[in-house]
Amino acid sequence: MAGKHPRIASRYELPTLLMGALLLVAFITCLVQPLGAQESRGTVRGVVSDPTHAVVPGAKVTLHNTATGVEMVRQTDTSGSYVFDPVLPGTYSVIVEATGFEKFVQENMGVQTAADITANAVLTVGSVTQAVEVTSSGSQVEFNTSTMSYTIQNSLLKDLPILGRNPFTLALLDAGVINQYWDEAHRLPFYMWSDGGMDVGGPTSGKNELIIDGTRTDMAARGSYNAPMDAVQEVVVQQNIPDAEHGWSAGGAVNISMKSGTNDIHGDAYGLWRQPGLNALSNRVTRAPDIVKQNIYGFTVGNPIIKNKLFNFFAYEKWYTTQPSTAYETMATPAEA
Repeated sequence: MAGKHPRIASRYELPTLLMGALLLVAFITCLVQPLGAQESRGTVRGVVSDPTHAVVPGAKVTLHNTATGVEMVRQTDTSGSYVFDPVLPGTYSVIVEATGFEKFVQENMGVQTAADITANAVLTVGSVTQAVEVTSSGSQVEFNTSTMSYTIQNSLLKDLPILGRNPFTLALLDAGVINQYWDEAHRLPFYMWSDGGMDVGGPTSGKNELIIDGTRTDMAARGSYNAPMDAVQEVVVQQNIPDAEHGWSAGGAVNISMKSGTNDIHGDAYGLWRQPGLNALSNRVTRAPDIVKQNIYGFTVGNPIIKNKLFNFFAYEKWYTTQPSTAYETMATPAEA
């Protein structure tokens, strides 16, 4: 009988082990959540043709980043078309070369966040050592989406006085965005309800996608991270977005692109101070002082690590804040209780 014990035990251990494995798989499956794949980078596309408007297949097309020197190369297909995708926001040059034609150079191509830029090239017959340069910026045409976009560029980020220094607040510059947050003047970065507390092209408050460099930062109706204003390159407000990549949104998204390092060292340092001694009185009758304090300082720096290849960008911001509040409550008397 002693020899039968292992076999009897194994009859019951196998289902137990199998059940344990199934429970482990189920537990891991519950932890796995689908990841959204938003794209903050843009697209540059176009058609290369000759003076007779016949397409030029096999032409070499180079996309050159003016700030970093990084280049991408494509060849036109049989229909004379080329596509660069994805492309980081920035300023670019498009260079087209083909045997028997002069070099074509399109400069000052501004690629914005999630933009779709068209740069068609008409080549001139001649030597490749000669060049035709076009200095005007390319046209921005949205071929693949019906999304309405509004871009807040870096110049506004630098010049506009934003009390709360919350980059998502800039979405309110779009005429199609309506504030739904309880305090429009104090959308501070650490008030996470304020990030998505707006209607973007419809009743989307609390159901917008908040995106920084292609990564969703919204958690249900709230945000999770706010970048320092001085580290933001541009803010794009997207309305009525039907694309599958924005399937978690009710139709609105605020898409932020951060600054990056370039071949030149650049940066800034800043400080903003609000001290009680300089505040107006909170109550002119009782002469009560306003003891709200907001001290903010920080800096940014971008630099090359390997020129034309590897770059660094760093931002730091510190807040010291004191904002007391008063609440009055009436307790029931013994008779009322």
